[in-house]
Amino acid sequence: MKNFTLITALSLCSFSWISVSGSESQTVEAQVGDTVTLLSTNMSKRSTPTFWVKQVNGTKASCITVMITDEVQHCDGFRKGKYNMTSNISTVFLRIKHVDLSDSGLYLCGFYQSGHPNFNVIHLHVKGGSDEPHDDAGSQCKKESDGIEESDGIAKLMIVVL
Repeated sequence: MKNFTLITALSLCSFSWISVSGSESQTVEAQVGDTVTLLSTNMSKRSTPTFWVKQVNGTKASCITVMITDEVQHCDGFRKGKYNMTSNISTVFLRIKHVDLSDSGLYLCGFYQSGHPNFNVIHLHVKGGSDEPHDDAGSQCKKESDGIEESDGIAKLMIVVL
């Protein structure tokens, strides 16, 4: 099961053909240098293979981390010190330290439920420079030092492998 899950997650990333449709999503805004924690509700409510994927500009999807039971594996190009994946069964977290502009993009948290992959989606928008206006009131997830707020929207995603 461990190898199947890892192969499935990596295959989705390497094919880079993930399409999102009919989705409600969370939007997280941060400033360069912030530490942010992305939250995803694990609808299976039990220990299940889970992974985070990042998609930029609707083109290429890259595997960030894969969690099988309590073991987290980092995918190529994503440092363990910068990205930290944890779970408390009902919620899956991806903590990103010292975000920069290149961290902006679409983050997908995938997990298996009844043998099928399901995804939650989070848009991370990193703003550069301290002279840009920043409004925390419109953000659904604040800097980690300010606390974490969870969005009530759950993404409904459809994967299309062409």
